[in-house]
Amino acid sequence: MTNEIRKKLIESTTRLLARREHSVTELVQKLASKGFELDSIYSVVEEFKQADIQSDRRFAESRVRHAANKGIGPNRVKTELSQHKIDETLVFEAFKEAEIDWFELAKTVHAKKYKGDISDSFKEQQKQRQFLQYRGFTFEQIQYAIENA
Repeated sequence: MTNEIRKKLIESTTRLLARREHSVTELVQKLASKGFELDSIYSVVEEFKQADIQSDRRFAESRVRHAANKGIGPNRVKTELSQHKIDETLVFEAFKEAEIDWFELAKTVHAKKYKGDISDSFKEQQKQRQFLQYRGFTFEQIQYAIENA
């Protein structure tokens, strides 16, 4: 890798990380799409990790908070983080750090969508359950949200 390529790679990585946190997987994909070689990418990304400029831990914490603010449940967040190849220990720590009451969040999301409408219709209840399931809430959280609407 020449100094010029290295400089461009460092600049691209810095620009990406200045906007928001990125996982290693995401950084590698974005830099590869810009035409950089994988060996060079891994070398520079490792330097950024060592300097604590890039952190999968911070990325996971950021994603958990962002998802909760958007009304997205824990199952969907965990799936997204696994697609970014975030270590399960980091995911567990991010959820613990966030201290989010997922049951209350499911109830809030349900109330916002359905305005407290508790339907007697089985079909409508299923529709509400499917909505919350799509949003990534667990069965227990969905039950809580519907029973406490």
